[in-house]
Amino acid sequence: MKLIVCLQSLLTIVKANDESPQRLRRAASTDWTTISFEDFEGGFGDWESGGYDAKLYTEGTYAHSGMSALKLRDNSGRMSSAYLRDSFDAQDFDELRVKFWFITFGFDQTWKDFFLQVSSDDGLTWVEMNEWNYKREFENDVFYEKIKVIDSNSYKFTKTMRFRFLCDAYNNGDQLYLDDIEIAGRKSGVSGEVTYEPGNLVSSALDPHGIRWSKGLSGKRLTRANEKVVYRDGTLSSKNFHVDPDAAGCFPLTDGSGGWVYASNSEDPSGSNSGGVGALYFNKDGSVKKYDWILDNTNQNCGGGKSPWGTWISVSHT
Repeated sequence: MKLIVCLQSLLTIVKANDESPQRLRRAASTDWTTISFEDFEGGFGDWESGGYDAKLYTEGTYAHSGMSALKLRDNSGRMSSAYLRDSFDAQDFDELRVKFWFITFGFDQTWKDFFLQVSSDDGLTWVEMNEWNYKREFENDVFYEKIKVIDSNSYKFTKTMRFRFLCDAYNNGDQLYLDDIEIAGRKSGVSGEVTYEPGNLVSSALDPHGIRWSKGLSGKRLTRANEKVVYRDGTLSSKNFHVDPDAAGCFPLTDGSGGWVYASNSEDPSGSNSGGVGALYFNKDGSVKKYDWILDNTNQNCGGGKSPWGTWISVSHT
């Protein structure tokens, strides 16, 4: 069973199988191997400042442990960032985990945020892996622990991987303090069956969006409205994912690959014939290989459904 969920323009894929009774096999992982851990008590350590808006903080109040932390401020692009000093080889891992503590000061608008980004080419290009917004995911003057896990099915692991934190606020008064940053990797094996229990909603510390899944399911973010789609090899789609996603359906690909396509209406209310239907094409392992429009030049495509002939019917408001 493959379920696609759209929540507030957040596209998430949830995967299980079609065995009966409802059971699935879950990946059982070995212990995490620490690649880097930095508490900044001895300086920047494994991390490097991107410029004048990334500094070492040593006054204690905004350090999660000890007296020091990494301080980012403003929205000066690379100058407001800090990145892992040396790249590392991730090809022997199936998953990578970034775990860290943070606290903010001075953030006062919901559009003020910060990002975790990843690079597979030693920092030449960066791809957003997670975004945290003021009021939505955090308040000022509160310490938070965050965990982000990425897997090799959704992102290509190379010999030259790096992570970067980027502050995207407004001025020097908007300050982000990061501490106790751990990067780890692990290989996955296969365990015995785990019962899938529809409706038994549980929370996962690995889900940064706070979504509760039925027991036995897990999810990952694929994209958001009006953002590029990240393909498995780390490249981006040429088109942004459509706004106001609405009715949707999944269809198996007919090329024998075992993949499938997810068709989704765009209920764009602008009235400028900018609605239509977008389609995500998936590999057998659930990674995205293509995004494109399959219908355009319509308005407010709301309802829709799969026909008995394997086609998608999209209904536009008139």
